[in-house]
Amino acid sequence: MERNSASRAARVPAASRGESGQVLVFFVIGMGVLLGVIALATDVGQLWRTRQYLRNTADAASLAGALDLPDDPALAQSDAVSWAGQNG
Repeated sequence: MERNSASRAARVPAASRGESGQVLVFFVIGMGVLLGVIALATDVGQLWRTRQYLRNTADAASLAGALDLPDDPALAQSDAVSWAGQNG
């Protein structure tokens, strides 16, 4: 019975000899994927925030111009462009 344990202990280093460093490879690949996902999420968040800011600016400019619309269309356009220039 003791012989079986000794032969099993002798086989373990030989079996794992070719697998050394495998965890490091998976760790590096996993970190690359994780950093890529973080970068993509950051870029998408920045894009969404910029689009929302521009949308709010366009809405505010159109509302500023709409105040003068029935009476003076030229003034309405001027107000809208002025408002967009100040806030956009």
